[in-house]
Amino acid sequence: MVPDGQLLAITGPNGGGKSTLARVIAGIEQPDSGQIIWNGQDITNLNITERAKLGLGYAFQQPVRFKGISVFELLKLAAGGDLTISQACDYLSQVGLCAREYVDRMVDASLSGGELKRIEIATILARRVKLAVFDEPEAGIDLWSFQNLIQVFEDLQKNQQQSIVIISHQERLLKIADRIVVIEGGRVAAEDAAEKILPQLLNQKPCCKAGRGVRTGMSQEHLSFNLAGTSGLAAKQQSGGIDDAQKHLLLEIAGLKELPAGAFNIRANGATAQRQSSEHVKIVGKTDVQGIDIYVEPGTKEETIYIPVVMSQSGIQELVYNDFHIGADADVTIIAGCGIDNCGHEDSQHDGIHSFFLEKGARVKYVEKHYGCGSGDGGRIMNPQTIVEIGEGGYMEMETVQIKGIDSTRRITKATLQQEATFVMTERLMTHGQQEAISEFEVTLAGEAPAPIWCPAL
Repeated sequence: MVPDGQLLAITGPNGGGKSTLARVIAGIEQPDSGQIIWNGQDITNLNITERAKLGLGYAFQQPVRFKGISVFELLKLAAGGDLTISQACDYLSQVGLCAREYVDRMVDASLSGGELKRIEIATILARRVKLAVFDEPEAGIDLWSFQNLIQVFEDLQKNQQQSIVIISHQERLLKIADRIVVIEGGRVAAEDAAEKILPQLLNQKPCCKAGRGVRTGMSQEHLSFNLAGTSGLAAKQQSGGIDDAQKHLLLEIAGLKELPAGAFNIRANGATAQRQSSEHVKIVGKTDVQGIDIYVEPGTKEETIYIPVVMSQSGIQELVYNDFHIGADADVTIIAGCGIDNCGHEDSQHDGIHSFFLEKGARVKYVEKHYGCGSGDGGRIMNPQTIVEIGEGGYMEMETVQIKGIDSTRRITKATLQQEATFVMTERLMTHGQQEAISEFEVTLAGEAPAPIWCPAL
């Protein structure tokens, strides 16, 4: 049974019957026995079209390819013929596709498997079904795109827009489920609330149900978690992925075409997508608020740390606290910045408070770029605050650039300099039309230090 508004995950070893069950629910295959009940109605003998008209949607493990139809036309068919370009863009944005690049493309062999998968999920969203069945939705989607897939299901679950059945081996998909069913050998081996059954699956411990022993443990071969392990001193923590629109943003604000080799934290759509520490730089997530602590060991030299933020979903609003603890005599470069691709109607806003604590003799070059794009009429808003404390003989150089596309920004910079400390600030804010940019500076000289060097280019 799938209660209204809940997410049911079905998992188990390969060949156990999970996908067969999904096809039986959708009406693609007929069961040998038993019944399928839909809101009290026996639909066992209804075909796939009749079930679809009742509000049942099905997403194939391998999406169907079409010829002679565009992405917009496909979404319009899914929505029943009443769909605007703007609404189509909203659905594409929800699944992590840059709408302006895909809405007019043809649904044919020019699209990759991952692109087709996300477009198929967008058609399910456009149909507004009562029950959506997804057969291994992560199939064909790379690690970069995984975060958006999770976010789509989390949003659907949070809003209780529909009931959802997901066939999956992925730990992160299982974690967001309300209930989990384990199928082995064509039978239900276990069923319970996710918080009860998931630890047993992960730890491969046997459990008992209704007085009979059942085996719920599965090997790592069957539970493909899509998480990188620890290699040497660099522990990569991948809780999600990056979509195509976000890749474009990362290139614009941080010059990244691939994951950096050193320490980094990539934040995407309100959550950490990728994180990695290095031998001399540790990045730790905060537990009380959104954000991270970056610890640079004393004497660290010639290391670059990346901490970009990208947003490709309309309506996200967040406040993030990042604290940088720079050890004595360290000399590092920090590449930050934020990019917003807003193809929807709601405002997207990122507010960040960055605090720097430079110990004696430490040197930091900090580069921050802001960039906005997207076809939607929702705002692209950024309000960064930078608080700097430079110890004796320390040096910090800040280069901040607002490239384009930001509708509103208020930037606040505060610096406190100890004896013989130096602070160099270069700021360039590009605006056009009705866009607004406000920048405020406050510098406190706490010792007999040279005056700060300013290179304004407003």
